[in-house]
Parts: sequence; C-alpha cells; structure tokens
Amino acid sequence: MSHPDNPNQPNGNAAQRRREKRAQQRLEFPVEDEKPAQRNKQTDEGRNSDNKGDEHKNMLQKLKAMFGSAAHWTAAFTGVLCLFTALLAYVSFEANRLNAANQRAIVNFNGPMFGKKMMPDGKKVKSYLVYYGWSNSGRSPAKNAFTQFNDSVGDRRPTKDTDFSSLSQRDTLPLILGPGTMFQVPPVELTVSQLDDVTSGKQHLFFWGWVTYDDGIPGSPRRLTEFCTDVTSVDWSGGPSMAHDDPANTMTINTPPCDKHNCYDDTCNDYSERTKSE
Repeated sequence: MSHPDNPNQPNGNAAQRRREKRAQQRLEFPVEDEKPAQRNKQTDEGRNSDNKGDEHKNMLQKLKAMFGSAAHWTAAFTGVLCLFTALLAYVSFEANRLNAANQRAIVNFNGPMFGKKMMPDGKKVKSYLVYYGWSNSGRSPAKNAFTQFNDSVGDRRPTKDTDFSSLSQRDTLPLILGPGTMFQVPPVELTVSQLDDVTSGKQHLFFWGWVTYDDGIPGSPRRLTEFCTDVTSVDWSGGPSMAHDDPANTMTINTPPCDKHNCYDDTCNDYSERTKSE
C-alpha cells in the first residue's frame, strides 16, 4: 500500500503495483479502433456513391444540352411523324399509279396475215390481201380510237429520214377495242403485177400504220402506237413462175421492223401531230 504522506511511494504489495501500472498504461494509451479497414471501406463507399451521383447529374446535363428540352423532343417527333406520313402518301400514290398502269388499255399491232383473191373461174389468183390488226392487252377499253393502215409500193424504202406524212395514205377509220380483244383493219390489196415487181426487185414494198386512243384511265394523255414493217424478200412455194397459176402455191415474205415509225406515245416524233388530228 502507498505511504500516507507520500502518494508516489510504491506499495509494498508487488501484485497490487502491477495492476496499478497496467491501469495507468490503459489510461495513457487508448485502445485503437478494432475495425479501421471496415470504417475506411464505408467511407470510400459513401464517397463513391457521391461521385456516381455527380456523374449522373453531369450526364443528364450533357444530354439536356445535346438534345434540348421536352419541347424540342416533341418538335423532333412531330417532324419525324410528318416525314413518315409523307412517305406513306408517296407509297400509296405509286401503288395507285402502278395499278392504273396495269389496268390501262395498251394497243399493239399484229400481222401481217395474207389471203388470196381468186379470179371468177377460181383457177387463178387475182390478187393478195394483206391484213394487219390491233390488239388491246390491257384491262380497260381503248376509247375514242382512230387508225390508219397503209402500204407503199415503189422506189421508196423506209429509212430514218423517211417522212411518212408525205406518203400516200388511206382513210382514217374509227374503231372499238375492248380489253383483251383484237380489231382487224380492212386489208391492203396487192395485185399480181405488183407482187411480180417486188419479187424481181423492180419495186420495193413496206407496210405502215398507226392508232390513237384514250387508255380508259382518267387524266391520262392521249395514246399513240405506230408501226412499220419492211418487205425484204418474197418467196413462193412453187416458184415465181407458178405464183398465180397454181392456187395451192403459197407466198412467204420477210417483214422486219423499219428503222423508223415503230414507237409508242410521246417517243414518236409526230406525237403532237397525230394526237391533234382527231
């Protein structure tokens, strides 16, 4: 125990002195935090959470600066909607136009076809009849249609410089041509002497014609189809000497298209002239 007059005087009991010394050390040196790593971790997590919150705010501010406010988004959406509406209207227009193109009347020529005209006794051929026809491959009738079918026998040959309006022409005829039907124009009659001259090369022969019509679709322009076929050779099954004496003798001609006057609508050079004539 301590001396009553001297408090610093050590006790005589050694065990008591050791206990007092340990108690004094605990007072002078406080116990360290038992979990410093855990406290630091919590502090770091809080700091990271604050940093992420700041990043989100910064990102939102950047997006707002880039894309603007809700009013800007509404305006942009309205613009896109208008664009898609215009595209749908265009697609619908094109679909209607293609459907009309598939439905409209489309007139093409067919021929030539041949027939014989016999002498009264029926033993010899008097002349040959050449037929051409018009066919409508469309699904609408060809309305207000007019046609002309001509032949040329002489020195002229159909070239790119040929002025067809200066050639001899037959009467212009009206015609009715329903969808999927054919119209046969009155034939051209070629005499025996003409065919003899063509066979020998003394004269040249070609056929040409045209048709104008309305295609049955409201608002469509006036339609025009022109054709020209040249006769480059004439052959007889029994030979030229038997061409007219033997009714069984048949004629075969080669008729390639001419270099000019095979066209449709406004691709024809005389479109304006032809469509104004009716």
